[in-house]
Amino acid sequence: MRQIKSGGHDRLIRRFRIRVSAKIVDRLRGKRVLLSISPPDDYPFARTVTIGSDASVSLGTDDKNIAEARQANALDHLHRLFDLTEAAPISLSHKDMVALSEETYRLYQEIHRDIPANLTHGCITRLSVARRLKVASRIHPQPR
Repeated sequence: MRQIKSGGHDRLIRRFRIRVSAKIVDRLRGKRVLLSISPPDDYPFARTVTIGSDASVSLGTDDKNIAEARQANALDHLHRLFDLTEAAPISLSHKDMVALSEETYRLYQEIHRDIPANLTHGCITRLSVARRLKVASRIHPQPR
């Protein structure tokens, strides 16, 4: 973990950096990875990392304890990514894919359980598009 000065501020923002193994660097170079690295007792914190010969990410805090917890989570995520990249691919049967999709669905529902059922992803998307169309119609009104 390195400490760097945040853009003109007096506080130090901690960064995490890890080298990528030479065996997998060519397969991962240029890939962007979303890391959710917040500890359980902290607010949600995620960062996107672009993989190169190393991976470096701001831990977004000057607090040593929070930075260490975030660093441990980032290290765990990246080690799992590196291990899975090195491993041979597996094939899934249709039954396995359906089971995996069910687990993904349950996880999605658990994460978004506080959102009313009528505000699903599709509904939110439709509302967003409708709002954009409404705003666009005010900017460029249609002739009557």
